[in-house]
Amino acid sequence: MPRAPYLRDIMNVLSAKNPARRIVFMKGTQTGGTEAGNNWRGYIMHHVPAPMLAVQPTVELAKRFSRQRIDPLREETPALRERVAPARARDSGNTMLSKEFPGGILVLTGANSAVGLRSMTARFLFLDEVDAYPGHVESKRDPFALGEGGDPAMPAYHLA
Repeated sequence: MPRAPYLRDIMNVLSAKNPARRIVFMKGTQTGGTEAGNNWRGYIMHHVPAPMLAVQPTVELAKRFSRQRIDPLREETPALRERVAPARARDSGNTMLSKEFPGGILVLTGANSAVGLRSMTARFLFLDEVDAYPGHVESKRDPFALGEGGDPAMPAYHLA
């Protein structure tokens, strides 16, 4: 019996085959939403490689997220170990806030960094812990607008 059966439908909607362009998951704390997002990122890296931007409330939280969630995901998943070089490898394309893999890249940033939010064009966008985002960033613009880049065709996945 799965521990979080309520995540099954959410994870199915996150499939690249699903026609939804935006999924918003409002949830309580510690209910598995961020882990569902990790599963989705791993799925993209393995099955649908493309540029993807993952936004945490701050750059510092993005760094911690990289160390505590993304690096273990890579280390514990054989398919991702094959696709993403370890950070310690020279010229690996794997840094604290950037994970390159064949056909794509995962960039992590904070909602408090206007530069990080507009630094790339991404096919997939994942906004996590949005209730902790600042109302405006350095440029006085809404972090959602900067992260989504004004492209209505870009899928966005928001976890509250």
